[in-house]
Amino acid sequence: MIDLDGLRSVLSALGPWAPLGLVALFVFQQLLPVFPSFLLVALAGLLFGMPWGAIWSMLGIILSAAVLYGLGTRWGRTITRKVVGNERLILAETLLLRRGVWGLMGIRMIPVLPSYLVSYLAGIVRIPFGLYLVGTGLGGFPGTVLYALLGDRITQPSDPWFWGSLLSLAMLSASALGIDRFITRKIYR
Repeated sequence: MIDLDGLRSVLSALGPWAPLGLVALFVFQQLLPVFPSFLLVALAGLLFGMPWGAIWSMLGIILSAAVLYGLGTRWGRTITRKVVGNERLILAETLLLRRGVWGLMGIRMIPVLPSYLVSYLAGIVRIPFGLYLVGTGLGGFPGTVLYALLGDRITQPSDPWFWGSLLSLAMLSASALGIDRFITRKIYR
């Protein structure tokens, strides 16, 4: 077992470096996405509790999104085409161009594509940067809060908040799966 109280006291002793390290880890994770970002959000909830786990996670998500947006304006099309294929790239570009910030919020809220690809796409289609950050923040907020809450309560499985966050995340995942299947059927018709 991990001594959470001991780990939290170490983080507390690090002062502002602990949350800044977490924020930097979000940027690194998006640049080299070897594990999903929701694990970092849940870890932030576990280590920093609520609401700080969600707050530091949102800061990390928005900062990493800004960095990848910048990269997307330069190299995003090549990277994204290699990962998702040309058809999905065109469909996602069309959605973002037609729906703008609302489409971005929807993609962030119900993650049909990995977040790093969404950031590249936003840079490719050049959604205005300020609107992009607002859409990223608003769209990512519900999932971030739910994962941070899950991380915060994971050591208390009898807590109703634990089960509520788990159920809500399952509903978001089911929605994302349904949307992905719908989009896939539209592409390959």
